[in-house]
Order: sequence, then C-alpha cells, then structure tokens
Amino acid sequence: MKTRILSAIVGVPLLIFLISYGGWPLVISVLFLSLVGMKEFYNAFASISQPLSMLGYGATLLYILIVLPKQQYFPLFIAVFILALLISLVFSYPKRNIMDIGVTFFGFFYVTFLFSHIFLLRNISNGIFLIWLIFISAWGSDTGAYFIGVWLGKHKLCPQLSPKKTIEGALGGILGGSILALLYGYFLQRYVSVGIENFSFVCFLIGIAGAALSQLGDLSASAIKRFTKIKDFGKLIPGHGGVLDRFDSILFTAPFVYYVLQCILF
Repeated sequence: MKTRILSAIVGVPLLIFLISYGGWPLVISVLFLSLVGMKEFYNAFASISQPLSMLGYGATLLYILIVLPKQQYFPLFIAVFILALLISLVFSYPKRNIMDIGVTFFGFFYVTFLFSHIFLLRNISNGIFLIWLIFISAWGSDTGAYFIGVWLGKHKLCPQLSPKKTIEGALGGILGGSILALLYGYFLQRYVSVGIENFSFVCFLIGIAGAALSQLGDLSASAIKRFTKIKDFGKLIPGHGGVLDRFDSILFTAPFVYYVLQCILF
C-alpha cells in the first residue's frame, strides 16, 4: 500500500502537468504509454502466439505522430495496416499464422487506439476541464469499489476472473465514480462556461456509465491475464504493475467520455 501511495504522489502531479500543458508533451506521453502497453500485451501472448511486434510498434508511431492529429486519414491508415499484416502473413507462412496477425492488430486497437482518446478529448473545446471526467469516473470507481467491497462485500461478482471483487464493491464503485463526477461538474460549471446544459447532471450520468465501464475494463484485462496465465502485465509502475495493469479501466472510459461529449457538443 505504501508503494502505491508513493507512486500516486509522483504520478498525479505529472498527470496534472501533462493534461494542463497538452500539446507535444501529452502526445509523447500517450505514445510512450502505448508502446509500453503494446509490449506488455505482446509479451503476455508470447507463449501462445508470435505477434508481428515491429509492425505493431511501427503502426503506433505512425498513428500517434501523424494520423492522430488528422483523423480524416484514419480509414486509410487502418486499410494499409491490415493490408501490411496480411502481406506479412503471406511471406512469413508457415512460421506465423492468422492468430499472430489477430494478436498484432488487436494489440494496436486495445492499447494504442483506445489510449489515443485521451489526446483527442484534451483537444476538444474545454477539453482541459472535460478530460478529467475520464479519470474521475475510473479512479473514483476504483476507490469506491475498494472501500465498499472491504466494508460490505459478501457476494462474489466474477469469481473465475477476479475472486476478490464483489457485487457490493461494484455498486460502491459506480456510486463513488458518479458522486465524484457530479461534484466535479457542479463546481466546474460555477467557474467555467462549458457550453453544456445541466452540466452537473450530465457529469453524473457520465460518472455512472464511466464507472461501470471502468470495472468492465478491469475485468477484461483480468480475462486476458487468466487466458495467458500471467499475474501482471509488467512492473513499470511500483505497486501497480505494468501500464495495462494501471490503465486498464482508462482504456474503456476514455473513448466513452470522448464520444459522449462529442455527441453533446457537436
């Protein structure tokens, strides 16, 4: 627990700086997390697959540095990426098979594509404020689920995936994420014009759905780890494990918050 707290003391101020500054520091941070996360993902499948990791890393570099700022090129990028994977399959067969191609592509989608929504949300109108709904709903859910689970948890939620998680803890997580999001929206709308009617209520709804999705993100990561028979994805963050161990919930909440706000604002 002490190690986790120390990691948070270092990590939270760094996150505040990156979100506040935005621009290239945030781009490079998303790129770094994506590359490390993809390496963790590919390593997890190393015993049962041979992903074309260099193609995955190359696609991440191209997407984050060139395609991400110009989203109109995204369909072309995906088409070229899939074509490159299929061509690689032809020239590497039978050493590699379609499962290797699938793991390579899914690693990019699961890690890089989902991570990229942090940068996309930061760049919309008032993104510097709205982006915090990602972390509030996800980490508020983690906190609420932990304390309510310890206090009241009796009924197992998904014992085969995560034996310690309980239904009471899951409900506590949704309560924690939604209340924190509601409070954030209430105080933010007093000082900033975000252009959204009933903003605090919108934040409350985002908090409910975001907290639920964050728990699904955590459970999906657990399912991957169970399948690949690993305990943690990595050891980069003391007390937390790897990038995917710490950000598995963010991978689900970031796209959700981004697309919901896109629909509301535009």
